[in-house]
Amino acid sequence: MNVVQMLKEEPSQEVAVTFDDFWSLYPRRIAKKDARRAWDRISPRLHPSILTALFEWARIWNARGEPEFIPHPATWLNGERWEDDFPPGHRPYTSQQARIDTARAEEQVDRKTMPEHVLDAIRKLRK
Repeated sequence: MNVVQMLKEEPSQEVAVTFDDFWSLYPRRIAKKDARRAWDRISPRLHPSILTALFEWARIWNARGEPEFIPHPATWLNGERWEDDFPPGHRPYTSQQARIDTARAEEQVDRKTMPEHVLDAIRKLRK
């Protein structure tokens, strides 16, 4: 079931994104207090977009194998780095469904929905 189907069938199942979700997914956990302050200054309506981008950036950073070059979480948030373009040649997570989910997310003005793979990652973190 993709995100759009899930939201149509059960709109109450939308996952509220928290700082703890962000912190758990961020691959370089440093200066948590500063990161929390930066997170709190960002509109909650942007949180799903942030986690969706973070999921991809974490894959990119981990593939590079240079953890010392991953920006501090507060720096990444304060710089609105979730808006950065991915490196050339980067392919979004999984297959055609990820491309469909991404296209649907881009069509939405407020971007409140997240791709299924990001929702699954949050659910696993919360277990």
